[in-house]
Order: sequence, then C-alpha cells, then structure tokens
Amino acid sequence: PPAAVSKETQAVDYGGTCWKVTFESLVISLFGVTLFTKEFGEGTQRIWRTTYLDESTRIVRAGRTGRLDDEMVFYMTRTDDDSV
Repeated sequence: PPAAVSKETQAVDYGGTCWKVTFESLVISLFGVTLFTKEFGEGTQRIWRTTYLDESTRIVRAGRTGRLDDEMVFYMTRTDDDSV
C-alpha cells in the first residue's frame, strides 16, 4: 500500500507491516561462512514491507522510497547464535 502522510505532524505512516529502517551494517553468510560485509554511512535508511512466514522466517521487500517500483526482495531467518 502507498504511504500516507499525516497533515498534522507530517509523519509518514507506512502501515502495520512496514518499517523505516536505519542501517549500520549488513553481513551475508552461507553455512556459517561470511560472504559479504557492508558498513553503511550515517543516516542510511530504507522502507521495509514484511511478510511473516513463521516465528523465524520473513520475506522483506525493501526500497529507498516505499514505492513498489524500487523494491528488492530479501529472504531472512533468525539465527540462534546470541553473539550475532
């Protein structure tokens, strides 16, 4: 759904399954081996639209603007490793 802007506060409401996320870093690993690490600059933000598959699995569509035409799809699972 498109984002709604409140005229009173000028705050953007992206809906109940969307978040504005600020990134610090991203780590991609496969079978416990780190394949890619990226550090983001201060203020790097994206809009995430989330579909919950179960307690630990999410499909996230993320883009810079919240519009459908700039989204990328991510499949994410929660790790049991407390050190992450």
